[in-house]
Amino acid sequence: MFNQQSQPQTPTHVITPSQWVNFGWLTMVPATYFVHPYACALAVVIFIYKYFDVDYWRYEFYDDCVVERRGVFNVTRESVNYFRIKSIMIDEPFWMRLLGLSVVRVMTSEQYKPVIEFYAIGNSQGVKQYLDYVTRQSRKEMRIRDFDVFNSNY
Repeated sequence: MFNQQSQPQTPTHVITPSQWVNFGWLTMVPATYFVHPYACALAVVIFIYKYFDVDYWRYEFYDDCVVERRGVFNVTRESVNYFRIKSIMIDEPFWMRLLGLSVVRVMTSEQYKPVIEFYAIGNSQGVKQYLDYVTRQSRKEMRIRDFDVFNSNY
């Protein structure tokens, strides 16, 4: 049923979100110290969990799909085939622009993953260009043409 002889695929690129997204949680630690020591201990535990959450969060680019892997205790892997990518948008919130980070939002036609967000990454233009390229190449190789069908009564 399953081919046990095949080698597992290794990703061609791997990117991870920046730990700068945890800066707010880090500032909560000294701020809660003045409220109550137990509140500070809780803030430390939350910060440690958030740190590992971002540390284990990664986007893996394979030959035919991109996989978002996220989770500390329970790991979730959601994949999107390149030919299913519909549009790509780069969002640069003010605080992220100060740090050279941005969010790349990708709209897809996947049933379980209609939007994939590459959150707090650097080199967003490079990621967008790469996704544009592999999407075009994948559609060309598979001879797929994309048509959106919607009802417009205007």
